[in-house]
Amino acid sequence: MRKKYLDVLLVEDNVAEARLLQELLREAQNIEFQVTHTKRMQTAIEAVTQTHFDVILLDLTLPDSTGLNSVDTLIAAAPMIPIMVLTNTNDEELALATVRHGAQDFLIKRHLQPELLNRAIYYAIERKHITEALNSTKDNLEQEVQNQTAELRHAKELAQTTLQSIGEAVITTDAHGYVEMLNPVAERLTGWCLTHAQAQPLDRVFRVVDEQTREPMTDLINTVLLRQDAVEYPNLLLFDKDEVREIAVEVSISPIRNSQKDMQGLVLVCRNVTPARRLTQQLQWQADHDALTNLINRSAFERHLSVALEQVKSKAATTDVLCYLDLDQFKIVNDTCGHAAGDDLLRRVATVLQQDLETDDCLARLGGDEFGVLLRGCSLAQGEQLAQKMVERIRAIRFTHGDRIFQIGASIGVMALDGQLEDVTLLLQTADTAMYVAKAAGRNRVQVYHPHDLEFQKHQGEIHWVSQITSAIAENRFRLYAQLIEPIIPHAQAQPHYEILLRLQDNRGHLVRPGQFMPAAERFALMPQLDRWVISTLFSQLAKRPDALSQGIYAVNLSGASFNDDTFLAFLQQQLAEHRISPEMICFEITETVAIENLDNA
Repeated sequence: MRKKYLDVLLVEDNVAEARLLQELLREAQNIEFQVTHTKRMQTAIEAVTQTHFDVILLDLTLPDSTGLNSVDTLIAAAPMIPIMVLTNTNDEELALATVRHGAQDFLIKRHLQPELLNRAIYYAIERKHITEALNSTKDNLEQEVQNQTAELRHAKELAQTTLQSIGEAVITTDAHGYVEMLNPVAERLTGWCLTHAQAQPLDRVFRVVDEQTREPMTDLINTVLLRQDAVEYPNLLLFDKDEVREIAVEVSISPIRNSQKDMQGLVLVCRNVTPARRLTQQLQWQADHDALTNLINRSAFERHLSVALEQVKSKAATTDVLCYLDLDQFKIVNDTCGHAAGDDLLRRVATVLQQDLETDDCLARLGGDEFGVLLRGCSLAQGEQLAQKMVERIRAIRFTHGDRIFQIGASIGVMALDGQLEDVTLLLQTADTAMYVAKAAGRNRVQVYHPHDLEFQKHQGEIHWVSQITSAIAENRFRLYAQLIEPIIPHAQAQPHYEILLRLQDNRGHLVRPGQFMPAAERFALMPQLDRWVISTLFSQLAKRPDALSQGIYAVNLSGASFNDDTFLAFLQQQLAEHRISPEMICFEITETVAIENLDNA
């Protein structure tokens, strides 16, 4: 049943012609037209999104859109509304093109009469409805054919496999590997249209290489024929027809068999995983790089070192050098100006360090203000010279913050990758030792590692004690002894005094005196941890012996690090309260130097 009126959108920038068209519509008999007039494409798009129109009358020469683009734009914005193109040009090719682009009719303005325009609009609307109905019927018939076709097993298997691959590229071949079908996604990925690809060998249309080796994968079909089963390729790169694009893809190739299990062809399903692969690469880059300096991080640097060590094993001569760099006086900048300024300085140092490096060299931020440099194809003498140049460049930095200027330095440990050390961790520890020797020698200098150097041996011994102290605390292998302090002049009323002595029990059960492990504990900031262990253990033991609580004063040596620790007093008060120890029973011994330097705390 026809409506009593039709909503018409008139898209015409010529006011006179728009007025004429509206007059023709008003003169139409048997039906009323409600006309909405707009002069620009933009306002037309806005109109169809807000109002349902029965038909659109479109002029092809608008201020903001012309020609077939206007048809495409309106169809995209309102695909369900029939479009009639109005023009003053009697151009058969243009008329045919507009219809091919989706217009329902092409009318010449000067030939229009009220009845002709009325009939043309009605027919355009009906054609649109009929087309939609036909398309719907066509879709239903195609689905019905797919569901009911049982005569041709090949067609059914092909349809099922294709339906399972919606959204992915699908290519089918005959039993000899010649292309029979490409779906639209496959056409876009390969750059081949179906008509040109048919009867072409698969490896010509679908050109892929291994993502890792870049070797061409030209034997896809034979692999399936050999296995007689589906084959998966998760890491391939696809090149389009013109070799313009390189696309990361995952590919599955399966045989197509008839009801007798004979192979009739192949179906190739290809998924474009380029966005996912880029995301993976981005995440991998972030995992391997320091966010502050964009240099590689410690774990990535260790992998580079591992590769270099493997290469050194196969070479007769030393060709690589490792440098371990730690900034001097960086903490002053960080504490004085804040972490943001410290970050700026670290980025500047990273830039400076890259100036003298070759392409194959490797620079990493190992953490904090420590950097690692792997010099490839470099002798030890050359590495020492380059490290000295790094020291000079960093020394030349003048870092300005506000009205203050800071100068920093660097201590660098240098060692050759000569195959004597085959463990990456040990290699970094050794280079780190060389760096600490450089710091101990006055900072702002380069120290080359020599395995028989006494300073290296001493420092490595201290590092050994660091691990021993840490494990002894964790395993409770420290021992406390109370040594009675005898007065020179005995006094009958005096309480006994004891000095608490600390010993370390090594892995063999032998007791180690403090003189052997204390220097390492002091140098590597382990004394606060040791002091707290001594206090908590002593108080715990005293609490278990009520007889000891009523007599005696216990002297405990306290390090300067604990004395200067703002949290130590709270810890001590908590231990006294927990174990119910009278403060008068405890005497802390500190050096005069610590007391004088910290009179307020003392």
